[in-house]
Amino acid sequence: MKGNNKIEEKGVRYGRFILLFLMLCPLLLSSQSRRFTAEELRGLAEQEPEELSCVYRAYPTPEEKYTPVPKGYHPVFLSHYGRHGSRFLTEESRYTYLLKELESHALTTSGEEMLRRTRKACQQAKGRGGDLTKVGEMQHREIAERMLHHVPSLFHGKQQVRVFSSTSRRCMMSMMAFCERLKEGVPRLTLHKDVCEANMRFMSYTTPEQKALTKDSMDAPCQAYLHFCRQTAHPSPFLQRIFKHPEEIEKPYHFMEQMYFLAQDMQNCGRPTELLNFFTPDDLLSVWLIKNCEMYLANGDSPLSRNLPAQCADSLLRHIVWDADEALRTHSHTATLRFGHDTQLLKLLTRMSITECCPAISRLEDICLYWQDFLNAPMAANLQLIFYRNRQGHVLVKVLLNEREVHLNIPTSQAPYYSWEEVKKQLIINN
Repeated sequence: MKGNNKIEEKGVRYGRFILLFLMLCPLLLSSQSRRFTAEELRGLAEQEPEELSCVYRAYPTPEEKYTPVPKGYHPVFLSHYGRHGSRFLTEESRYTYLLKELESHALTTSGEEMLRRTRKACQQAKGRGGDLTKVGEMQHREIAERMLHHVPSLFHGKQQVRVFSSTSRRCMMSMMAFCERLKEGVPRLTLHKDVCEANMRFMSYTTPEQKALTKDSMDAPCQAYLHFCRQTAHPSPFLQRIFKHPEEIEKPYHFMEQMYFLAQDMQNCGRPTELLNFFTPDDLLSVWLIKNCEMYLANGDSPLSRNLPAQCADSLLRHIVWDADEALRTHSHTATLRFGHDTQLLKLLTRMSITECCPAISRLEDICLYWQDFLNAPMAANLQLIFYRNRQGHVLVKVLLNEREVHLNIPTSQAPYYSWEEVKKQLIINN
């Protein structure tokens, strides 16, 4: 292979290391965490490949039975941050790159079929790079409907709801779909929408320190990540099935990775298996391991990242706290909805020390067992804080991630319900 591809072909001899680890590791994880074991990850790659899709996973419909609310408490406020719904690939150039590579080289029979299906995908996405799909629109309508059902007392009559969105078009379209469904259910509901650049300081913020970390190729996380990639990536078998002369592909791993993204993104366009059958379980696992590691270093609690990702969520967390306290004190509004991006949501989960999502992992080889991006941040992923108050004025809060109850690292005898004052004291003020 030629070119300056960062994933050097000499790393192929190490390429099976992580896959062998996944197949043989007997580690069992807490059922509360809902994380997949090593054997289960392998099973996903073999039987449900669209699940092992990084943050490209289409939102899974939750089947959750909620813990009864403690006696004497009733819902008084809901605070929400949601990722946009299913979308096309972020840029149309990602489609045309793949199409150009396939059209410029001699193809095998499998390659010819891949080209045919890629052309079809490109045609569907033409002029729509980064846009919300119909699948994404429906995801937000359904989440809104379940929210109305779960806490109906917060959405009735002429109650006031604050709504914020990132300036990204797919986020604004997600907001519109969500709000449209709320208004269909409660026509007299008042929705105060606010979309502007000023709000991006909390809706999607990156600190200068975090920007420097991701750009500095000499920094420890980048060096460790590149070493992990060299051990894990093995694009040669995949390319040999597609191209008659795979050595002509200038950036072998890049092509494999981008085709993986397109194949997995097809589920967000309503065609989940259109391109996935060109990948073996080994192919899928190798790309997922690398991208999952990348997402953890950029957004999780890695010691290598020096807690910088979590600091990017400080302004969002302050907004959540300030807004909730104002609503609880003045009864000015019963809900605040925010529509943003996966990276900010992941950083918020890390910042809030959500038990299921923010382990501190030093060994990159171990990340896949404790941080699984497709569980934490699928398309339309959302975090909901639901507040409950009793007659004495005491406030409890319950946290839902993707409409499932999750836990905080705070002592409580009423899990998953926590004292709001304790949450602020231990997670927000002191962190």
